[in-house]
Amino acid sequence: MKKIITCIMLFVILSVACISCGKSDDKQEDQKLTEPVYETSSVSETEIKDELEIVDGWVVKPVMIDGKTEYVYYPYIENKKKGVMYYEDNMYNDALRDSYAIVNCPKGCRYLEQKAAGAVKMRASQPKLGYNKDEDLKEVIKNPLQIELEGTELYSDGNIVFDENGRPIIDNDKKKDMIMTSQDVQALSLALYEDFYEEIPQLTVKVYGIPQTLWDSVLGSDMKFSWNEYNAFREKLNKDNFSKCEKLAEKKVTETGVYYIDYNEFGQSGDYAQYLIVLEFDKSMEYTYSIYGSWSYEISDTAEYNKWKQENSDWMIDLE
Repeated sequence: MKKIITCIMLFVILSVACISCGKSDDKQEDQKLTEPVYETSSVSETEIKDELEIVDGWVVKPVMIDGKTEYVYYPYIENKKKGVMYYEDNMYNDALRDSYAIVNCPKGCRYLEQKAAGAVKMRASQPKLGYNKDEDLKEVIKNPLQIELEGTELYSDGNIVFDENGRPIIDNDKKKDMIMTSQDVQALSLALYEDFYEEIPQLTVKVYGIPQTLWDSVLGSDMKFSWNEYNAFREKLNKDNFSKCEKLAEKKVTETGVYYIDYNEFGQSGDYAQYLIVLEFDKSMEYTYSIYGSWSYEISDTAEYNKWKQENSDWMIDLE
């Protein structure tokens, strides 16, 4: 009788154990099925393209600054538009400037190499990729709301005074003979990176003419004045929001490309002493852009140029 009871007890214990084991397996399986999927967006994606190191779409370029290696970041653009000077071209590839002058030359024109205006501005926002020390402490790079360029560039006659050690003496108060560049057509490369950012500031390009009468009344008609006098004149024009100038052209630009200004559209020669290009952004944000406008052209075949101009009217900066 004891043997029978003992057997029954053993059977019950084994049965309970088996049931317990089964429930434990079910719970473990349930835990595996309901385990959350974790985000890994903080992990940078690094790749090599065109012998460039790219992290999350940004090129990481080592440069020497004060004898130390620093890293500059700029957007990687795989399919660049023909003739456009992107940030890295503007900064690190001088050889492209002359070759692009030929590429961007309108039909019926010739390149005026000696009259290239110094219309160059660029800025690259710097993400925190961790290649440089103290990146969190560095100033956030944002675009300015306004950029002012010389459509026609002013320069002195080249007479330079040197000190006893052969170093040039810079005297911005000294009156000098000044020379103004002139051209028929100017090309303006605008790299806006609209396909890289989710949002970019709206850019408006305006061209102003400084009336010759206004110029003569302030700086004189003999083109002899100091750089300080000229800079004060320009600052006053800007402060007055160019109200004493005449707005000759305006265009909202939303697409990267090479745009053109035809100065022959702006009245008779002599009406304006100088042309200014003003680029206005509607907001300031972390943003990379590249502006290059040092390509000047002279019309050599009017008929051929007019045909080219009509075919490329979308790229002309004129009064809308």
